[in-house]
Amino acid sequence: MDEKNAQENQGRADAAPRRGKFVYSSPLWCVGEDDPRAEEYLDFKRRNGFSPDECWSLKTAMAEFLLPRLEKFREDTISFPPELGYDRWKEMIGEFIWLMRQVLDEDSPFPGEDGYDEWLKRYLDAMRDFGKYWTDLWW
Repeated sequence: MDEKNAQENQGRADAAPRRGKFVYSSPLWCVGEDDPRAEEYLDFKRRNGFSPDECWSLKTAMAEFLLPRLEKFREDTISFPPELGYDRWKEMIGEFIWLMRQVLDEDSPFPGEDGYDEWLKRYLDAMRDFGKYWTDLWW
């Protein structure tokens, strides 16, 4: 990535609000500005558009990236997989949004808690469908 693109990506990455339990005021994801690795990570981020500490939990970093885009996609989409139809597709995108929120939510139920079995079934169904239809996420 060239320096100009890296700087443009730096601005976008820093402007994105964090959701759920991963909320940081630092331009870095998990390390604070006083961390000995901060300068190295910031330099990497300027050159590559992301910080290496985002790789500590790709699941979370990806959910943070996808959530606002899925919300916008659901609002604006005009296409759908033919086997689903438009209304079912919009419902399914809603399940993908729910899934990303679960990834970011520290209040998801634990095994043995009330509602866990139902939550787990919905979570696994959404994961399966996201994997099946992620190539259909385009206009």
